[in-house]
Order: sequence, then C-alpha cells, then structure tokens
Amino acid sequence: MKKKLYLHLAGLLAVAFLAAASAGETFAASNAPAKLKAGTLWLGDEVYGGVDYETVRDGVKLVSVKSSKPSVIRAMKDSDSNEFYANTIMPVKLGKSKITVTYKYKGKKYTTSATYTVKKYPNPFKSIKVNGSKIDLKANRYSYNVEKFKKSRVKVQFSLASGWKLTRGYTYGKDYSLVPVKNGSTVKVPKGDEWTCIFLEVTNRKGETMQYSLRFRR
Repeated sequence: MKKKLYLHLAGLLAVAFLAAASAGETFAASNAPAKLKAGTLWLGDEVYGGVDYETVRDGVKLVSVKSSKPSVIRAMKDSDSNEFYANTIMPVKLGKSKITVTYKYKGKKYTTSATYTVKKYPNPFKSIKVNGSKIDLKANRYSYNVEKFKKSRVKVQFSLASGWKLTRGYTYGKDYSLVPVKNGSTVKVPKGDEWTCIFLEVTNRKGETMQYSLRFRR
C-alpha cells in the first residue's frame, strides 16, 4: 500500500480500488504469486494507477504491462522501478481492453490478465460538503484538492445517489495505517508539505466501485 501511494503521490495521489464487475481471467496455476481481477474503469477518472490485485507476495518484480486495445486503455510500466505496483493504466475511451501483466517471482516468469470495461462517469454523489460548503461536483468529479487550506480540521459530509453505498471511507494515520472515515467525520489537517488525504469508496448495485479523493494541505 505504501509503495502504491508513493507512485501516484506526485501527480494525483490515489490508491484506486477497482471492484470486480465479473470474474477475472487469471492464471491456470492456482498458486501463482499474483493475479488480476476484472473490473470497471471510469472515463476521465484521475485515478489511473492501481489494477486491483487480489494478492501480491513479497519479491514479485514487474516485467511489463500491456493493453490489448491501447486506444481504449493505455498501459505502461513506470521506467524507474520494477516493483509490482510500478504500472499505470489509463482509460481513454468507452470500451473494453484486456490488460496483461508479466512479472518474475523467485526466478520464474509469470503472466496474468483480466479484461476491464471503461464506462462513463457514474454520478454516485448527490453532494459532498467540506466544512459545510458544497463541492462543485461538475468541476471536481473524481477528486477535490485544496493547496492552501486555512482550517486545522476538515469535516466531510456527503449524500449518495440512489443505488450507491459507501463501501469504505478512510484516511492515513501514522506509518500509513488506515483510519476509518464515516459520513460527518472530522479529520485533522496539520501544517507542512504533506497532503491530508481522505478517500471515499462507493459501490453500486452491480458491484462497480468508484473512489473519490479529497486532499488538503496547509
């Protein structure tokens, strides 16, 4: 989790949670050290990294990541790392694409793949409020960022559209431990260069997940 956070911190800082919309295509070997799970990506989503891996053992090294249809989903390996999470997938247009990841583990090479569907923005929130003020969700569909936040605490309230529920809300505590965040929770925003990040993971009746991120820095 910590490695994944660092990989996306410079740009958009998010840990994506792509819920399984259907059973994913996985290895034939049941004891493979890592595998992909099929899911949904949302067009225009700022959260590009984070193919949803069910399990990743220590020592797994990424070799390559490829998309069967780059015009639908772009896939690339980060050039400065061979860690398993050092990859990026980016939805480009509506459609489906098979993502294939090749990696090494204990001297052996493995491959895993799954098909992802790119859909339009799902409008899961009726409203999100920060310290009582509504966020413009048309301008901030997937995330809300404040570079010079003036308050020492932030209270987040939200109302979900019909058919959506909060799967998990969380922020990061010390040593990147996960701290639960509920509707109406108040989170401290300390001064410094580090961003205070709040993530709201919501899921619809089809089991598709979208994550909204709120980031503040004083």
